[in-house]
Amino acid sequence: LKEVETSLSRFEQNGIPVKGVILNSIFRRASAYQDYGYYEYEYKSDAK
Repeated sequence: LKEVETSLSRFEQNGIPVKGVILNSIFRRASAYQDYGYYEYEYKSDAK
């Protein structure tokens, strides 16, 4: 998720440690690797 990477980078540049994140509007869908517990995540922003 490019938006998350950019946000984390900005926090790090300002010396702010990030210990965790909460993501809203993330939809989990099973992929072909479901047997191994692998899932893909999709980000949808609310364009206003």
